[in-house]
Amino acid sequence: MKKTLIIGLLAGLVMSLTAETGMAGEHERHQGQAFEHNERYESKIYGTVEKLPAGLIGIWQVKGREISVTKDTFIKEKHGKAAVGAYVEIEGTYQDKTLVARKIEVKRAKADGGTDRHESRERHEGRERGHNESYKSKIYGTVEKMPEGLVGTWQVKGREISVTKDTLIKEKHGKAAVGAYVEIEGTYQDKTLVARKIEVKRAR
Repeated sequence: MKKTLIIGLLAGLVMSLTAETGMAGEHERHQGQAFEHNERYESKIYGTVEKLPAGLIGIWQVKGREISVTKDTFIKEKHGKAAVGAYVEIEGTYQDKTLVARKIEVKRAKADGGTDRHESRERHEGRERGHNESYKSKIYGTVEKMPEGLVGTWQVKGREISVTKDTLIKEKHGKAAVGAYVEIEGTYQDKTLVARKIEVKRAR
């Protein structure tokens, strides 16, 4: 009688653990699919405002890019008014090909006829930023290619990722390898994302 009871309890425990493991695996797969579907790119760009709507809320155009400005966007106008011709810094997150702005700061007002030494220096700094424009980004994807020893050029979702000796690679949830699903934070230089941090979200 006691043996039958113990066997029954053990069988119930095994079934419970199996069900929980299955649910955990399904939850992880669901999270991975969500990352793929909702891929995000956190970016910061500098440029001159080319177009903007009346009332500011709507689609702006800065350096040929579409910028979505919402009621939640913080617009800082300490150095000038947000207007066509103003030089701005924009922080936000890419959704498809549109940058949804979280913060816009006017760095230099629309140029007028007169200049002084301070304005001249600002223009010079603006040109320097223009030539060395950087894009801080965060992407999710599956590792498609990587070199031996990790340092070098990886390929994630068709993008080139430069991994250096200074890149922090977190392997708590699995080994960094081809087929692993990863989160990458870094800065774009030309068309290559130089990785600051790579975290394995799901092992191969």
